[in-house]
Amino acid sequence: LYIYYNLYSCLFIFGVNPLNRKSWLSLMAKSESSFLSSLWADLGIHADYTIIRPAEIGLVMVKAKQGNTGDQFNLAELSVSRCSVELKSGQIGHGYHQGRSKRAAFIVAICDALAQTPTYNIIHSNIFKPLQKKQKASHEKLARKSTSTKVEFFTLERGEV
Repeated sequence: LYIYYNLYSCLFIFGVNPLNRKSWLSLMAKSESSFLSSLWADLGIHADYTIIRPAEIGLVMVKAKQGNTGDQFNLAELSVSRCSVELKSGQIGHGYHQGRSKRAAFIVAICDALAQTPTYNIIHSNIFKPLQKKQKASHEKLARKSTSTKVEFFTLERGEV
């Protein structure tokens, strides 16, 4: 645990912002499949792997919470593709991707497995960083759009008569 902590401390010092596994899987799962595919093609890494679970498409139930009570209810079903691979070095990668792209799920699984190896920095700089940048730009665009439609409400203080 101490060595692991020091490794991440050193990565922060040298300007590498490491993501934890949950973060990089979430980032890739929500990305556009065409953008993810182009990043993977540009990277050009060829990994030796075995497919544990071939890419398949399914549905997941999206749950939401009600306002004051916090009770959960089923909101909708969402198409998801998933895949699992194992590298020859033993790392297992699982890929879930929002949508019906089996290729994207495969790329997520390979990137997940490779990010657990010493090639983390390559995957981080060529896959994760561009995805983070695109996600940030998308969030900022949405924030600007919603800000332009913001309505300022004010109340008049009612005095005693």
